[in-house]
Amino acid sequence: MSTAVSNVSKSYNIAIVISSINTFCVSPLSVVFTTLSWGFRTGLMFVQEIRYANRNPIDNTVLHMLKDKSTNPSITINIGEYLYRARIIENPNATGKADPFWGYSKEDSFIPPCYATKDMRANYRYIPYLYCANSPNIALYEVRPRLNSLVSIAKIGINDKLEIFDFTLAKKPIGISPAKNYLCNDLSIMFSEPVLRDDDVLTYIPTQYIAEFIKRLGYDGIKYFSAYNRNDSQYANFVIFNYTRCEPIKSNIYQVHDIEIHSKKNDEDKDNELDIFESMKHPPMKGEMVMRRRKKHQRNNY
Repeated sequence: MSTAVSNVSKSYNIAIVISSINTFCVSPLSVVFTTLSWGFRTGLMFVQEIRYANRNPIDNTVLHMLKDKSTNPSITINIGEYLYRARIIENPNATGKADPFWGYSKEDSFIPPCYATKDMRANYRYIPYLYCANSPNIALYEVRPRLNSLVSIAKIGINDKLEIFDFTLAKKPIGISPAKNYLCNDLSIMFSEPVLRDDDVLTYIPTQYIAEFIKRLGYDGIKYFSAYNRNDSQYANFVIFNYTRCEPIKSNIYQVHDIEIHSKKNDEDKDNELDIFESMKHPPMKGEMVMRRRKKHQRNNY
């Protein structure tokens, strides 16, 4: 969330400067930047209000913008399509009980029970939703496994079509304003920020409220960018509210045997003598995070 707010603040300040330069010479460019600054400011004000002033805002510009369904970006997930959910395997003895669920069972591959549901980005405590992705690779990235971790990846079938609010803006509706366009982008960033185990519940409040508001509008779920893939709306994360329209159909076990990390120096120190990669005794790992299917007879070795 801090990243999202920081991005909003920086973009808003830039917009003000450019808009001010054009104060006495109104041009299409100045109008665009003025509109965008209003959109950024609106999102930031909503976050501040719901966190520190009013937990149940009703008359709010952000909510008014989202309430206009004619300009809301949406997609439909049809019967026969699939989603994927990943879970790190803590106890290998709890997997592989019956074909086709070689990983976690059908029940454990789906939503958690109500009593075990914690506050998350889109749900309140004790209200479970289905967190998943439309790619097994994205699902794997999202659980942030360590090297050699075992991960159960479930294939989720769609039994009834789902109407999804699409924060990735894969298909921009005709008539969507620049302000709403950038609002959706900022909200997608807020939803995609990696969840830390020690996250304060305060972090979740804005996105939880937005998710519930969208649910009340009649949508079955939301789509948003993964923090690990923000450049391609084709592969993204989903939260399904009406998860009864979905059903796990199989699960498999994968082992992470390689992880690649890209980094760059991010300070103003001109001394480049210290190169952490050259100073390592072993070369950095190469290749993408790779899933290796583990055969049934290998499972007892762990």
